[in-house]
Amino acid sequence: MTTANTANENKSNLLLGTLIGGAAGALIALLLAPKSGRELRSDLMDAMQTLQTKGQELMAACKEKASETVETVREQGSQLVDKAHDMTDRVAEASHQALDRAAGATQEKLDKAQSAGHRALDNAQSTSHKAIDQADRAAASTTSKQ
Repeated sequence: MTTANTANENKSNLLLGTLIGGAAGALIALLLAPKSGRELRSDLMDAMQTLQTKGQELMAACKEKASETVETVREQGSQLVDKAHDMTDRVAEASHQALDRAAGATQEKLDKAQSAGHRALDNAQSTSHKAIDQADRAAASTTSKQ
């Protein structure tokens, strides 16, 4: 609860206590005053109407405060949802960037491995051709000597 809410709640409690105390004091004063029954009933009705009016005013103030509180909570909830969406978007973007970097690095390594494989194959092919040529020459020189 914020300081403003606590201060408002304290004011409401003070107002409610004042109303109840005033009504109780008025009732006691009326009951103890030396008046006729008609005057007493009239004073009691006036006090009840005053108390009813003040109660309605207090109820209206409470309804307004509750409405303001609901609106504040709604706005803060909306802000939290917006922040969560923003954070999710940032995390998704960072993930995509990391995946793109990983895919690029992997492709680069695959290209290097493929290139090295081709070179090794070319070297093996060249070496085998040389060995075949040497074998052919050796075979030719052996047949010519015979």
